[in-house]
Amino acid sequence: MLFFQIALLAGYVYAHLVTNRWSIRSQLIIHGTLLLLPLFVFMAGPPVWSAPDANHVVQWVLSYLLVAIGLPFFLLSTNAPLVQRWYANTLAGNANKAYALYSASNLGSLCALLAYPTLIEPHFTLKQQYSLFVYCYYAFVLVMLLIIKKSWNSAKHVTSEDLVILERVAADTDKVVSGPVLAELSTQGMSSAELKSTTDSRSRPLWVQRSNWIFLSFIPSSLLLSVTTYITTNIAPSPMFWLVPLALYLITFIIAFSPWGLKSRIWLGPAQAMLLISLCIVFSCGIIEYKLQIMFPLHIATFFFTALLCHTELASERPDAKRLTEFYLCVAIGGALGGIFNALIAPTIFQTLLEYPIVLALSCLARSPINQSLLRKNWRYGSTLLCVTLASIALLFAWSENWPADWMVYRIVVILAPVALCCLAASELPLYMMFCVISILLVGANIARPQLLFQGRNTFGTLVVQMTNDGSHYLTHGNILHGVEFMSAPRPHLPIAYYHADSPIAHIFGSFKKKFRNANIAVVGLGSGTMAAYAEPGQNWTFYEINPLVVQIAEDPNLFTYLTDCKAHKTIVLGDGRQAISKANDKEYNMIAFDAFSSDAIPVHLLTKEAIHLYLSKLADGGILVFHISNRSIDLQPILRELAKDAHLTSLVEVAGQQTSSNPKHKLVSTWFVMARNEDDLSELRTHSQFVPPSQSPVVSLWTDDFSNLLETFKLK
Repeated sequence: MLFFQIALLAGYVYAHLVTNRWSIRSQLIIHGTLLLLPLFVFMAGPPVWSAPDANHVVQWVLSYLLVAIGLPFFLLSTNAPLVQRWYANTLAGNANKAYALYSASNLGSLCALLAYPTLIEPHFTLKQQYSLFVYCYYAFVLVMLLIIKKSWNSAKHVTSEDLVILERVAADTDKVVSGPVLAELSTQGMSSAELKSTTDSRSRPLWVQRSNWIFLSFIPSSLLLSVTTYITTNIAPSPMFWLVPLALYLITFIIAFSPWGLKSRIWLGPAQAMLLISLCIVFSCGIIEYKLQIMFPLHIATFFFTALLCHTELASERPDAKRLTEFYLCVAIGGALGGIFNALIAPTIFQTLLEYPIVLALSCLARSPINQSLLRKNWRYGSTLLCVTLASIALLFAWSENWPADWMVYRIVVILAPVALCCLAASELPLYMMFCVISILLVGANIARPQLLFQGRNTFGTLVVQMTNDGSHYLTHGNILHGVEFMSAPRPHLPIAYYHADSPIAHIFGSFKKKFRNANIAVVGLGSGTMAAYAEPGQNWTFYEINPLVVQIAEDPNLFTYLTDCKAHKTIVLGDGRQAISKANDKEYNMIAFDAFSSDAIPVHLLTKEAIHLYLSKLADGGILVFHISNRSIDLQPILRELAKDAHLTSLVEVAGQQTSSNPKHKLVSTWFVMARNEDDLSELRTHSQFVPPSQSPVVSLWTDDFSNLLETFKLK
């Protein structure tokens, strides 16, 4: 996302410079020539690079995207501001109607976004997709050449009087609001006060205008990344849920810049305030995972109305068409700053997803300037609300000392009710509302929660280790569990959760106890290191882990002791599992286990035809491949079944039984899939456990390095 935001910014910088430094015909010549340059890039084909170092993933991704699609995407990004600017030149007194094309361009982006996972990815290989992109770019160039020809002819009809008017507007844009703009606004049902607000906003100093444009673009951009990360880690860890916020983000642009967009300002403020306050109370109460049917719509609706509020305010402040490219440049700067803040700055200064509530609070300032004067005119009203708010918060802190969590949540809701009502009553007072929102968020600090032992964050996300009342340590990423260990008597260091004594992985090690004596075993995905509890003296274990923070946690005996107490010789290799295994000696391992499929981000490259052939080359005669595929949203069993068939392997699968422990997280249901070269290699497992042949339905595609289809793996609940 960050790459595309920065590339979009570069395209908008180019559009602004070329339209302000050269004549129309010079612009057409320059841009028409540049459009042909990607044709030489396409001749070379997509680059093939090796996997990145675990400590430089972000740099690798940005560099690869720059080389692979940087130039064509840069030129595609210039399309919106340039075409709108050229179109405005043909509209004379109605030049501001060119802004409506921004809705059309975002509608096209929305269609492409929805088409890729539903129509393109399931039916085209990567090579075919690349060819399709190239052909589409050819068509795009042809259309642009037609537009250039039309604009070239239109340039003949620009009179000297038109140029004088444009120059006067450019020289006095901080004072003049064009008649057509006010006419457009008045036809959209805006009141005289709203018209005056819009007029005042357009007549402010240039630096104030530009700062406001950047701010109104920054908030939705940062919020998009924040809510996507939060939802896919804390509420619904599903690979496709990121589509929903991004689609809604584009829809807000479509609505805001449409001819009827400004009409929504009448009801948008109160609706956004109500949703924002509700979400802040949820944050304050520490409610993270409740019901998907409730939490998901609440976060999504708050994001949608907040983004729509910002983009509607942004659309209401769009300048005369002469400054169109400057306006879009500021919009791109705000979007890029949001991406930089969330992707690069926040992970280094925050250990949690703190940017999410921070940006929610800042969104209170994104309201119409006319409402800000209300606080000065009605200071008594604001002062009264402020006193009620402060009194409620003081009562909360005085009454809440050492409360247990189950009482705390209900009392917070009761006491924060006056604050919420005051906040709703003053939803048109941006500074006061921001104060209320921040206050509501801060009171949640008093809730009694499990003891926090460790919290860290990097490019791969936030990892937390907590201790519960029974002395158990839990390693989580959002609401995804990556390891549990009893740290106190009488059950210290036992493998639990997905790896308990009656789990499928326990059956595997029990069935092959003699076979695995002095064996070499590889495990892709370390977690808390629980699988090391099954290691025996004389064995050699190699753990492959891409996240350095996971290694740091697993090796700390104060957090987990599985690795510290490992009876076998162990080695930890940091890096991508498939890339690292490729460097191992042929036929080196008696078992290769994969424990990397429980989160929302499925590493598809570990589950392809080519990957299976690589693993087999590193697997000793009689060896087995083991896949832990427990996942709430994705069913990988059919994919592995097809991979085993293609490689002429025999396969078995076991789904663990019901949870019987008093604490369900100590004995979790899990699914494990096993492959081997022939049936004799799995005879012990078939005899002494509940492993059975995999089901032959549903029918799915064979995944390769060139093709995969996540849609067909979704579980229908």
